[in-house]
Amino acid sequence: MRHRVIMAVLLSLIFLFIMSLPTLAYEYRSTRSRFIYVGNVFHEKEISISGGKVDFLVEGVGIARGSHTVHSVKYPPSPVEWVYGEAPQEPIYGNKLNMFVNLWAMTDINAAFEDRMTIYSGIELENYNTTLNTGMAMDPGESGYIIQTIAS
Repeated sequence: MRHRVIMAVLLSLIFLFIMSLPTLAYEYRSTRSRFIYVGNVFHEKEISISGGKVDFLVEGVGIARGSHTVHSVKYPPSPVEWVYGEAPQEPIYGNKLNMFVNLWAMTDINAAFEDRMTIYSGIELENYNTTLNTGMAMDPGESGYIIQTIAS
């Protein structure tokens, strides 16, 4: 009886693996950053995703803390169909993106006026010809907060 249960579990796992092979063939990228800085901060990250890129920048004098999470998937196109006798267009690969940015920053109150803490989050999606930039520069003694969720 015990051997039958083990064989049934193994066969089920093999079946699930075979059924998930098309999904595993897709291009999947994931990255996660968590950071905490104190004084003379500089953090820059550029992430290449399917169909675009994500930029992230923190610089200045002071304190910064936060996180940056990006998941992207490139999946094959659906079959191309003829529409009313017209030739089909070239298939376009689909892209899915989920991004979450949570950042709090503050500039030291004793910093010089030109030493502003800058936080920036940007995304560029080539398929949609779209760019989205979010950011701010805080004067000494000021704080700023970015919370951003993007799904495409």
